[in-house]
Amino acid sequence: RAHVGCSPSEYRARAFAQSQRLAWPLATAPRDLLRTLGIFGEAANFLVNQDGIIIGRDLHGADLDTAVRQALKR
Repeated sequence: RAHVGCSPSEYRARAFAQSQRLAWPLATAPRDLLRTLGIFGEAANFLVNQDGIIIGRDLHGADLDTAVRQALKR
């Protein structure tokens, strides 16, 4: 479990994670990697499983919590 921030600054990504009370580690991704994965903009999030498959997009609040809990049961 990790949150990969797409913010142009690590500070902004960490501030967002704190404001959302994310309970997992935060990592920031280099812009070239994000382009390679086809991820653009700051208004999106992706939930990725252990196999690197995207299993959720643009989840927030209770929806994000539920999706993470379901993914951990698999």
